[in-house]
Amino acid sequence: MTRKNEEPFDEVFGDVFGEIHEIMGSVMGSLRQETGGQKNSGMHIDVQEIEGEIIVTADLQGFEKEEIYVQSNGLVLFIKAKGMSQEISEQIQLPGVINAEVAEAKYKNGILVIKGIKVGNTAEIKIG
Repeated sequence: MTRKNEEPFDEVFGDVFGEIHEIMGSVMGSLRQETGGQKNSGMHIDVQEIEGEIIVTADLQGFEKEEIYVQSNGLVLFIKAKGMSQEISEQIQLPGVINAEVAEAKYKNGILVIKGIKVGNTAEIKIG
């Protein structure tokens, strides 16, 4: 469907941002369904991008290493911790895409650190 005053750009690209939003919602929703997670658990999380790596740090005091589950599809990171007295989970939208197959996670003194190599480069696109 076209609007009367639609620009040629809109005719070619349509509602790209709406489609991206829809895709991201379905990705996050499917990850939540697969893992049974909840949003906004109150887990303290820090996300940094340093020298081609995305580093996620999560405060999981009171949990043992064996009680922590981490999953990623490259775009979203899911962390779930289930102990004797509590269960928390969180989804984190990453600031870039990581190679989840080679990402590393370490847990020490209640702090979980996940490092993933950022894949894909961005480049300026010249407008002709």
